[in-house]
Amino acid sequence: VVFLVRGPLYLVAVAATGEPVSFLAKQLDLMYGQLIAILTNAVERAFKKSPKFDMRQLLGGTGPVLKSLIHSFTWEPSILMGAVAPLPLPVEARKAATAALQLAHLPSLQFAVLLTNSQVITVVSPRKNPMHPSDLILVANFVRSSESFRLSESFSPVCLPKFNPAVFMYSYICYLEEDVCLLLLSSAPDSFYDLAEARQSIEANLKAHDVIGSVSDAQSFPLLQLDHLPAFAGGGPIGLTPLLHFIYHNISLGQVVSPSFRCPIDTKCSKKRLLREYQRLHAAVHLDTVPGHPESQSHRVHFRGSEQYVLLATISAEFELYAAFDPLTDKSAAVSICNRLSGWMRGEEADLFISPYPIAFDQT
Repeated sequence: VVFLVRGPLYLVAVAATGEPVSFLAKQLDLMYGQLIAILTNAVERAFKKSPKFDMRQLLGGTGPVLKSLIHSFTWEPSILMGAVAPLPLPVEARKAATAALQLAHLPSLQFAVLLTNSQVITVVSPRKNPMHPSDLILVANFVRSSESFRLSESFSPVCLPKFNPAVFMYSYICYLEEDVCLLLLSSAPDSFYDLAEARQSIEANLKAHDVIGSVSDAQSFPLLQLDHLPAFAGGGPIGLTPLLHFIYHNISLGQVVSPSFRCPIDTKCSKKRLLREYQRLHAAVHLDTVPGHPESQSHRVHFRGSEQYVLLATISAEFELYAAFDPLTDKSAAVSICNRLSGWMRGEEADLFISPYPIAFDQT
């Protein structure tokens, strides 16, 4: 049982899943953030004014949003890392997507985001107020969890807790394709028609540079696949490499990528088992954030084994890498592969991550 107190609100997690306390606390913090994203922190003032205040009526219809967030706690490595999951995409296609979003010239426009159903294509923000990764996680969950947004262009208030928990932004949401969504966030409640007009120019520019086609190709033929990684970085067909899976977190960019699962980690049960192991490994290497464990500050490499696989975490100031290997792999071999893999990842950052981030709107 884990409790989290945020002002007058008490959040509680009861779990029999073996998830670390630190990760359950992170889940509660995100759940609190999603509540603020829906209601703003005015709900806290309401509780302070009247302890008997019932917020359930204000949350009517938001069940799918909260359920979607809870589902992501199990299945999304980005939640564990507190980072955004970008779509690996050829750098020229991402530059074209970013340039299209930068064309929006609206004084009230604060953020522009291009999303797929599970990843972020690009983000444009004011230079002095970059969108915080947790705000992007929450607003993306808000958009993706509602089927009604897919039917037509929509306009809905949403709060970004890290940006300003006291006020609503106004989100213009339009699916350009079945799996490509444009999200424009404005500070003006009467900006729907201006944002709709901006969407037309953005969409035309995306089509002119075939960005949608590039996104479709990147989803059908992912750039980050174990089969296609170079052999020296641990890539190759099943049986020719001990590397089974990995999660790479670029700390400076606040972004995380991982390849798709493959045999022998290709069933729902085996995927969940590995993701739970990643959670425990992450908690073990971050014990220095827990009072009473000063000795853990030196644990920058952590190795552990099980019957299914061996796990290695390597942490630096620039990145975190969590990897699963064949159970017969020894520590020296795992460390060697992770060192080469991290070097290869750094060399491929332009295609794998949204960089540079943030990018200001074009003011010309």
